[in-house]
Amino acid sequence: MAFSSRFFFVAAFCAIFLTGGRSARAQITADYGPATGGAIPDNTAAGFSSTINLAALANVSSLNGVTIRGLNHTWAGDLIATLTHAGVTVDLFRQPNGVNESTNLNGNYTFVPGGANFATALQGLGDNATLPGGTYAPSGTFGSFSGATATGDWTLKIADAGPQDTGAYSDWSFNLTSVPPPRGTGGAIPDDTPAGFFSDIVVGNAGAATIASFQSVSIFSLTHSLVGDLTASLEHVETGTRVDLFNRIGRVSDDQFDFGDDSNFAGSYTFTDGGASLADQAAAGNSSYDVPGGTYARSTSQVPGKSDPDPLSVFAGESANGTWRLRIVDGSGGDIGSFAAWDFSASFAAVPEPGTLGLLLPLAGAGLGVFTFRRGQNKNAFRRNNTKELV
Repeated sequence: MAFSSRFFFVAAFCAIFLTGGRSARAQITADYGPATGGAIPDNTAAGFSSTINLAALANVSSLNGVTIRGLNHTWAGDLIATLTHAGVTVDLFRQPNGVNESTNLNGNYTFVPGGANFATALQGLGDNATLPGGTYAPSGTFGSFSGATATGDWTLKIADAGPQDTGAYSDWSFNLTSVPPPRGTGGAIPDDTPAGFFSDIVVGNAGAATIASFQSVSIFSLTHSLVGDLTASLEHVETGTRVDLFNRIGRVSDDQFDFGDDSNFAGSYTFTDGGASLADQAAAGNSSYDVPGGTYARSTSQVPGKSDPDPLSVFAGESANGTWRLRIVDGSGGDIGSFAAWDFSASFAAVPEPGTLGLLLPLAGAGLGVFTFRRGQNKNAFRRNNTKELV
């Protein structure tokens, strides 16, 4: 089941990112959650999952910690805890010390990079002891989430991989540093100039991430009389992929006196692959009519025979890194305008971290193929009674 996130603000601080045309953005560090826990089913790979959904648009700068509260379970060696988001799964712990670990859990456990070694802390306590709550290091790499969109489901799963020991947890939350999508600077749109005005957003910190989905492009405080003068496009410079956001709205021929619709731009506009028709809105009035700001479908050329550039979805699968260029061209003289800024919304798919290798540790001094198991409660036909038995 999914749970809506409850936002608990922890700290906010500014970090300057001056990459190409990108403007400075403020990073936000905050706790998200808690989401309700539950009983962990015994010896069941599906385990128990709980989800926190983030609706706010942002990209992951760093995942700083995951806290599981009220986690109680006998025999810690049974348990596997993972966090999954945007197609990436990272281990918090995975059967620490293998089936050997008979230590119990009962407390609030926080997993942060640089924390104490969870497996070592368990192993040092001995049979039937309980590991106190505290701060420990995850066995996976939180950096695997960096560069991905923060938006969407974050799912904690705890599974029990062995029989006869049970447990539960009460709730969980995580701490995340995120940054809003980069914003490009605006400027004056030169009148009747083929090169137009362009502004770049350069993404350089997404690692090997690719575009999972491309949602929209927003142009803020766009003002220009005669919407039929303007063409706006987004291009991923490194790949050459280009998408029209609008193309001389209302112009239906190449006649030099076909100026298109004479309504005006006077607001902030978001363009998607769906939504209301900007052409219909522009046709609703005359030269004194301002097209209201809002979300509109891309409006490509209405001139017969003109090719229709690809939709925004064509960017899916391309590298998130590179130069993203918004260009606005004024194709006729006599009308001028400008815009303040622009940005885009896209989901980045981070590279999954490598699978975790399980290791069987030979008993010191024993022959090859001989391993130690400490099993309790007649578990898997092995008896512990505070002693080690060889199998």
